[in-house]
Amino acid sequence: MGKITGREALTELPAKVIALYRAVIALIEEGADIAELKVSDITEKAGIGKGTAYDYFDTKEEIIAYALLFFMENSMARLEEQIWEKNRFEEKVDLTLDIMSTEMGKGACMLRFINLLYEPSQAGQTLRSALQEAKVLNRCRPLLLLRDILERGIAGGEIRSDVPLNCLVYSLVTRFVSYVAFLLGQNEESGCCLSVEKEGITDEQRLSGEAFKAYISKCIMEEFRVRT
Repeated sequence: MGKITGREALTELPAKVIALYRAVIALIEEGADIAELKVSDITEKAGIGKGTAYDYFDTKEEIIAYALLFFMENSMARLEEQIWEKNRFEEKVDLTLDIMSTEMGKGACMLRFINLLYEPSQAGQTLRSALQEAKVLNRCRPLLLLRDILERGIAGGEIRSDVPLNCLVYSLVTRFVSYVAFLLGQNEESGCCLSVEKEGITDEQRLSGEAFKAYISKCIMEEFRVRT
């Protein structure tokens, strides 16, 4: 197999590439700064020779970006396995929010993936390019999953059909992104402050994770349910 492009399906990846990806994920979860990571750090963690990495990748940034993409693909695969066990659209929404909360609180890879999307670094540019290419090739797994969920909801009469499907997809993405933004800024001890002031915030002015999750779920259902 030649150089990795980031477009490969999970089943197409060589074992050594998967080992490199898992090494990056493990290093990030251990607290490594990806800006300071070296290819030798990654290959040592993966248990393979440094030269092997360059058989598949041109740069360290490619290894890191594609590893985080691999992480997200696996997270999406786990979500898909659970999502279709739920029958109703509302149950699927709540499950997705629960999993997002769990993943964000469990480790650093989800946070690093999101941060990298907005970084001007070479790794950030590589990740954005890979995601854009996946979208063009109609292989962007999150969007495909959301489209499938919405299509089934419309067919089952749970979701309004008077709005173009693409509008519904991106509206749902916006709601989920707002929840991610909350999780990123959440104070672990006392919740996210509704005020920008750092002092003088009462308990009543703080918003817990559960309260905001319930609010997002309610907003989605009010926006998407069939109008009567």
